[in-house]
Order: sequence, then structure tokens, then C-alpha cells
Amino acid sequence: MSQDATLPPAVRFVRVRKSFGQTVAVDGVSFDVAAGEFFSLLGPSGCGKTTTLRMLAGFERPDAGEILLNGERIDGLPPWERPLAMVFQSYALFPHLSVARNVAFGLERRKLPRAEIDDRVRSALELVRLDPSTFGSRSPRQLSGGQRQRVALARALVLEPPVLLLDEPLGALDRKLRKEMQAELRALNRKLGTTFVYVTHDQEEALAMSDRVAVMAEARIEQVGTPEDVYERPRTAFVAGFLGETNIFEGDAGRSVAVRPERVRLLGSGSAVPSGFSSRPGEIRDLVYLGDREHAIVGLGSGADFRVDLRNTDQVGGRAWKRGDAVIVAWRPDDAHPLEDG
Repeated sequence: MSQDATLPPAVRFVRVRKSFGQTVAVDGVSFDVAAGEFFSLLGPSGCGKTTTLRMLAGFERPDAGEILLNGERIDGLPPWERPLAMVFQSYALFPHLSVARNVAFGLERRKLPRAEIDDRVRSALELVRLDPSTFGSRSPRQLSGGQRQRVALARALVLEPPVLLLDEPLGALDRKLRKEMQAELRALNRKLGTTFVYVTHDQEEALAMSDRVAVMAEARIEQVGTPEDVYERPRTAFVAGFLGETNIFEGDAGRSVAVRPERVRLLGSGSAVPSGFSSRPGEIRDLVYLGDREHAIVGLGSGADFRVDLRNTDQVGGRAWKRGDAVIVAWRPDDAHPLEDG
């Protein structure tokens, strides 16, 4: 994904605010989405991410701020006048219409010629890997969850929108199918060049699929960046803790810092600490087996716990750690990232 610097962003939010009664749902949110980008709004339930998406779609009106699409303000336009399409978490398929008629619905409302509608419906179903001759005449109740998700996606893509909005569309799928659909959505984004704005509460999903991620908490954006940026260089304690596991502690300069468990080495008591590493002594309080790895939970003298990620291959032919072992946790200073709200 690349953006021509001379072109305006595909989507721009400028200090957008939305309240429901006394509850502030979105509080002065600003961000840009480049054309063709896969951009995710990530955060826990109630953080404001779905309200942000609904304001972009036109289902909610902002109380303040501006929403622009390709440089033009759209916050005053009704949903049907915005060149967008949306895939809902519930899929929102019409149960009384066939798969083909569900996909054709938006085109029929535009009163396109029948032959063009049929051609575009066929192409859209093939794009999401549903054979039109097999699935076109079926009703939604005859489909699996994954197939219904594909139909909902085809119904949006058939409109050829420059921006596609997706509100947790994979939430109802099992883990294996969800991972397959993540890869397919990413591939579609790259193939079509359509701008994707994606809402999810799943951290792994956002990191795996996105060009950039906006992490939200309590109606505000905590950080915007590439998956590597927000994971490896979190700006706040919330971002560090929400995106996977992390160790947050007071650094040598008295400032709060975070270091990921996979960046920490576990050494036996009395072992030499590698040159340049920071370290603290402790005792293994627990070991949590996770299949391909296990977490050692190390109690430090301060009463805090430190988590260390141990790959099982690291222990083949080596030391087998056990509860009660005296150990040293060590990490490179460059892997301890300072936090703004420490």
C-alpha cells in the first residue's frame, strides 16, 4: 500500500466528537486513512470504535468535528449519498432472498441493467470463492457461518466502493475459519486496492491484517501506527497491556517502562548476566504450559511478577525449570520501551 503525497487521504477525521446523553462515546478523535490502506480500529468493548465507524458510514451524526472522504466533507450527508459499503457483524442478509438476490440488492436499487447486474453478481461471488452456479440459488439459512460471511462481503464488494467498512465481521466464526478469512480479506484488499476500515477487539487479528492500527480506549485514540510500531513501541501503558502480554515496571531512571516477555532471558541464579543487559533476581513462582511455549512467572523481590516467554525448543537438552528455582531475569535496555503515562 502506498499513498500519493499529492492526494488527500481517502478518509480523514478531524477532532470528531460524539455523545449519547451524558456519555461521551468519541472524544476529539483525529486520524487519516490512506487510499488502499487496510486500517483497523482496535480496542475493548465500549471504547468508541464502532461509533467511529458508524459516523463514517452516516448512521450516526457527530456532535463536532469534520469527516472527509477524498478531501470532501461528508459528515452532513445521509448514508445513501456516501460512496461507501459496509459489512456488519451480524451479516444482515435478507432471509427471504437467495444468495444471488442478496448480492444484487444494492445494484437493483441503483436500477442497473439486468445483464450488468447478473455479470457483477457472478464476479463478486467468484471473488469470495463461492461458485455462483452452486450457491446463487440457495437461501442464507442453507449456508454455513463462513459462507454467510462471504455473501455479506460479496454484497458490499459488488458495489465497487472506494472505501469498505467492516464491523467485526469475523467475530461469529470459529478460530480456524477466522484465520482463513483474515488471510482472504487481506488478499482482497491488496488485489482490489479498496480502502478497508476495519473494527475489531481482537489484537492478534488487527496485527495480522492491518497496514496501520488505531488503538482506542475510553473514547480516545491512544496510538496510531503500524502493527510493529504499536506492539514493539507502545506509547502508553494501556497500549502495552492491551496488545499482548507485557512487563511494566519502574526503570532505573524512575520512569515506567515495558518489556515484552519474549524479549526477556531467564538465567540460573549465579549465572553471568550478558554484557550490557539489565537484570533483576527472582524466583519462579509458576510455570504455565502453552503448547509450543510456556510462561515462567517470576516473583521479584519487590513483590511484582515478571513474565518470561520460554520456547519449548529452548529447553530441549537444556535446563528444565521448576517452581521455586532461584533465577535472574535479564533484558537488553533497547527492549525496555519507556511509557508516557508511567
